Amino acid sequence: MQYDVIVIGAGAAGAVVAARVSEDSSRSVLLLEAGPYYPTTEQMPADLLDGNDNSYFAHDWNYEAATNVAGRMVHLPAGRVVGGSSAVNTAIALRGVPEDYDEWAAFGNDEWSWEKVLPYFRRLENDLDFDGDFHGRGGPIPIRRYPEDELVPVQRAFVRAMRELGYAETADNNDPHSTGLGLHAMNKQGRQRMSVAICYLEPVRHRLNLTIRGGCLTRRIIVDGGRATGVEVESGSTTQIVEGERIVLAAGAIGSPAILMRSGIGPEAHLRELDIDVVQNLPGVGENLDDHPMLAAVFEPKDGVLNDGDPVVQVTYRYSSPDGTERNDMQLMPVSQVRTRSGTLLYAIGSVIYRQKSIGRLTLRSADPHVHPHVEQRFLEHEDDVRRLVDGVRLALEVGSHEAFAHINDGIRTPPAAAIPDDEALAGWCKAVASSGFHPSCTAKMATADDPMGVVDQHLRVRGFDNLFVADASVMPKCPRANIHLTTVMIGERAGEWLREGVV
Repeated sequence: MQYDVIVIGAGAAGAVVAARVSEDSSRSVLLLEAGPYYPTTEQMPADLLDGNDNSYFAHDWNYEAATNVAGRMVHLPAGRVVGGSSAVNTAIALRGVPEDYDEWAAFGNDEWSWEKVLPYFRRLENDLDFDGDFHGRGGPIPIRRYPEDELVPVQRAFVRAMRELGYAETADNNDPHSTGLGLHAMNKQGRQRMSVAICYLEPVRHRLNLTIRGGCLTRRIIVDGGRATGVEVESGSTTQIVEGERIVLAAGAIGSPAILMRSGIGPEAHLRELDIDVVQNLPGVGENLDDHPMLAAVFEPKDGVLNDGDPVVQVTYRYSSPDGTERNDMQLMPVSQVRTRSGTLLYAIGSVIYRQKSIGRLTLRSADPHVHPHVEQRFLEHEDDVRRLVDGVRLALEVGSHEAFAHINDGIRTPPAAAIPDDEALAGWCKAVASSGFHPSCTAKMATADDPMGVVDQHLRVRGFDNLFVADASVMPKCPRANIHLTTVMIGERAGEWLREGVV
């Protein structure tokens, strides 16, 4: 059977694309996912429903990334399940700031200005706290903020400390002009994480023109005569080719560029090293990897204060770095509990760089789809990033040492005591151990034709093709100043509408 649209990857964008395109009953849509498919909420395992913490391993791709030039390897979680990372993440529902999307437009992608993306942010949400020009009501994803009387001890202490230290506040972090301390917007109902599997796919799973298949690993895209004609899929012990009129890659910022390269679409020299036949020389595939480097001040708690089942995040502080030139380029966020490998509960205040200047890349280790790509994040190669993270860790220490934490705090676990009074030593520690905020993006960026590192145009077509698209976090030209879940859903909304309406 030939499908009108094949979507590869059922994550925050792919599930949305499939749901929106299949609104046209005359279009046959196949949604492929390497991980399992649980059709209903009742069938989903507990780790996919528990929005109080991430699911790190039970439904994970087990990617690893080298964080720095010394090659320090860390786990880089990504959801391998229908719902993708939206089914395993912290359920934070932030948009970024208008400047993020206007920057995308300034790069030549005028369809992605703040004015043009705002209606899709509004369409995807049912904001239970705010309405008006900047918020949506009645969309698939419910969004709410914890009221202060529901804050758990670490979160409550953070709010009190920030207030007593005089830091600015905001009522709504998704107001386009907001900055400062505020309650997190979250896509949760009670404790339950409201993933795209629940919000977009479960209500439409009975559509006769929509086929959702889990356990289907995409090996490569088949190209014939300069046109994508099908997908080579591994399911169980069999491998087969399924044909499609249009093919949409939505396998994420790690998966999508890897599939492109295995299909012969990518940097020519690199593909030849792996004996992959070159179909289209696109040097930008796998380059421009962006993320949010982060590092936490970690604290020992007093006995009996922390509860393992508490929400790990409820509030955040978004701010502009000292001497910085961009609004909200930093974030400070308390983490209610962190469990060590030995089972000990700690808590943390994390400092996050929202606008890093260092950029990474990924390459293939093998043409074998079972071998994960090599991911180089290259955090803190730029001295501005080092300076800002050092400042951020110092702010975390200041807040975490405030009297508001006196009933919780039983000492500092990290940074090492010797590094705290010494900027150079603290900078060295930051460079050595900074890790990911789990927001990889930009590895198949949208760009104008004169940008040699562009991979897709602003309508998300892969260069050199009229029927092959990428729609996920990899197409972002620059990572937004926010957790990337809502932005990725917004990308799926736009791509789904364009495909459904015949714009592309």
